[in-house]
Amino acid sequence: MQAIRDSEEGLPKLKEVCLYRTTANTAGGAVAALLGSGKVPSVEYLDVVLLLFDEEGLGAVEEAVRTGNFPSRLSDPFTFRLCEEAGNLNVDGLITAIVESENGLPPVVHSLNLRGGRIGEGTLAALAASSGGGVSGGKFSSLFFLSLRDCAIDDGRLRQWGEILSAHVCTELEFLDLRDNRISVEGVSGFFAVLTPDALPELKMLHLFTQEGLEGKEEHRGFVSSVRALRDAAHAEGKLLKWKDVTAFREESSEEESEGDESDESESEGDGSSVDEESSLESSYPADESNSQS
Repeated sequence: MQAIRDSEEGLPKLKEVCLYRTTANTAGGAVAALLGSGKVPSVEYLDVVLLLFDEEGLGAVEEAVRTGNFPSRLSDPFTFRLCEEAGNLNVDGLITAIVESENGLPPVVHSLNLRGGRIGEGTLAALAASSGGGVSGGKFSSLFFLSLRDCAIDDGRLRQWGEILSAHVCTELEFLDLRDNRISVEGVSGFFAVLTPDALPELKMLHLFTQEGLEGKEEHRGFVSSVRALRDAAHAEGKLLKWKDVTAFREESSEEESEGDESDESESEGDGSSVDEESSLESSYPADESNSQS
């Protein structure tokens, strides 16, 4: 892959790349760098669509995103995911690359999993203030899945994400994971307040539970009740209209679910298991069937 990138002409007629039974998905930076180099412009098929990034690979993908020369005919959507083993990586460079790219995140990237990553307030402010790009006027216009789980997001950063998602309307985003952060009821209220009605028109799943500071069943239930009230108020303002189920996909046992009130049961759409929806949604992409990392 490096040799192709370094060559003067590249492989301009190459249409298919088969990396089956290799560990190419763990070298996501090298794969992304090749695709973003402009040296394989005719590629239509690549059988590795889950790309994992460690610290070194993250630098490569930043440059690939910044240049934005991904093949326009790629047929299958990609998942970009940080390696869990890499720890709390600083992803400011990736966010900055998205800001600086004319088209934002490449349209072929439908899933962006930044679980465990760290993003500075200044970087988020720059993203919120950046002008639109992409096919639909936003930096994340083709994104279906966004995980910001365990990203040290507090109430202030959550409000910034609300500003970002309003400035760069995510017309395709259906799943947003905000678990394992430092978000309070006040933070959720601030997030909803800055969202515009057209910010997340397709959002169906919003993970907010297992926040730092929530202790015991009573505090958890109080948080659920408050979030439900905030959701209803958001609906009254025409926001997040497709997000119906507040309690779905909680990482609780089915026994604990059964202890909830009847209104919780009526709103829960068949979820009685401790399914990690982050993994099950990403497993819809072909590469994850044999390369699950969760």
